[in-house]
Amino acid sequence: MLKQLVLVPGLLCDRRLFLPQIGALSQDYDIHVAETREDETIETMVSRLLAEIKGDFAIVGLSMGGYVVLDALRQAADRITHFALMDTNAHADLPAATEKRLQAMRLAEQGYFENVIETFVSSVFSPKTVARPGCGDVLRAMAHDMGVDIFLKQQGAIMARADAAARLKDYHQPSLVLCGIEDALSPPAVHAEMARNLPNADYHCLTHCGHMATLERPDAVIDAMRTWLVR
Repeated sequence: MLKQLVLVPGLLCDRRLFLPQIGALSQDYDIHVAETREDETIETMVSRLLAEIKGDFAIVGLSMGGYVVLDALRQAADRITHFALMDTNAHADLPAATEKRLQAMRLAEQGYFENVIETFVSSVFSPKTVARPGCGDVLRAMAHDMGVDIFLKQQGAIMARADAAARLKDYHQPSLVLCGIEDALSPPAVHAEMARNLPNADYHCLTHCGHMATLERPDAVIDAMRTWLVR
């Protein structure tokens, strides 16, 4: 039986966020992409995931997906064999981040969702990768397919999440912490802190990469995941 690998997408993203990794790893792992569109809290996203996935699993989350992974650690650490955080943050939102989310939500509700998407795209990629096919265009397509209602629901879940930093020290299985060196939303210092707090973590900070490492540096992410998954 193939080992189960769960991939958890970020805000306004679906399985397309992980297509390079799915293509590279699907022969060796039974891959599941978590459903994050139906629920209004991070906790219920995790409850849905745990009900759908039976047995033990490795889990990866990018951005909002990282918040889901962190809560999975709270709800079912005994089922998680390998744990990976990418371009994310174990802490709760700071007030400034919450205010930016609320501003974006108001714009989306007022009919300016296209503007919200373009601001989002411009903020998450390295300048070296934003125009590359498979980066900006893929994110725009995912965001348009998700739509305003899911955007509002996911932002609400993100703002309400609990601070999860304290629980990292208790997880001793193989961990991976990975980010882009140009990630302006979740900077490298945030990831270095998470890696220090995890007792058994590998830390990768990728050059020429922003907040969307799986799209911007797909091969480097695949290499890091392969090494982590066989530890």
